[in-house]
Amino acid sequence: MAQDAVRPSLAGEEAAEARRQDIEHIPYNLMTGAIKYRISATLGFEYNDNINLSENRPESDFVIHPQVTINALWPVTQLNTLRLDIGLGYAFYLDHSSQDTNGVLLTPGSQLALDVFVGDFRINFHDRFSLQQDPISELQLSNVIDYGRFENSAGVSVLWDLNKAVATLGYDHYLYVSTNSDLDYLNRNAEVLVGSLAFTPARSLIPTMCTIIMPISSFLTGSTPISRKPSLPVMKVSSE
Repeated sequence: MAQDAVRPSLAGEEAAEARRQDIEHIPYNLMTGAIKYRISATLGFEYNDNINLSENRPESDFVIHPQVTINALWPVTQLNTLRLDIGLGYAFYLDHSSQDTNGVLLTPGSQLALDVFVGDFRINFHDRFSLQQDPISELQLSNVIDYGRFENSAGVSVLWDLNKAVATLGYDHYLYVSTNSDLDYLNRNAEVLVGSLAFTPARSLIPTMCTIIMPISSFLTGSTPISRKPSLPVMKVSSE
């Protein structure tokens, strides 16, 4: 007869120890006390044939993107870690220097996060932020080159591992602020509460994880009216 599959826990001391061993093998190029830093620099080149998103009079230019990325990791205790990931960038326009970024940009993926392991729980406190200027991701805009906006998502997520089932619950406060006064009608914020339940069917020859994702609540406030259809539960099945 098939036996129930037993998988490593995603929380608790075993998971924290595995995380600690992974941290020890993370490459770094600077260390102060127990804090490890990994600092890297990149230089990107871009050609854009329509930097102003214009249908009738597009303007083209070459753009240079220097960027410095800093990853810092601090094992606060043997089980808990504090992480800082931040990307600092800039954009130089060769033919439209007046459109150079107004200041240092914060790349998407920048965050301050704290992982805490308590019994069968893994708690993640996070503050994710970015400061961008490229309007290409805003499909409703046209004839705009400089669209500065700040995005911030701060909250907490809790994972409860019961071996045969994994429950997660997360809350985030989302903030979207345009740094251009003539586009501040796009400002908005949202309160997002999301939960999921994953379980392994018993007596399975192949370890299988079924996940039910339930957007519990999400409501927006601000000057931009946004309509959304009600979200339905989603089930995902994967083999491990």
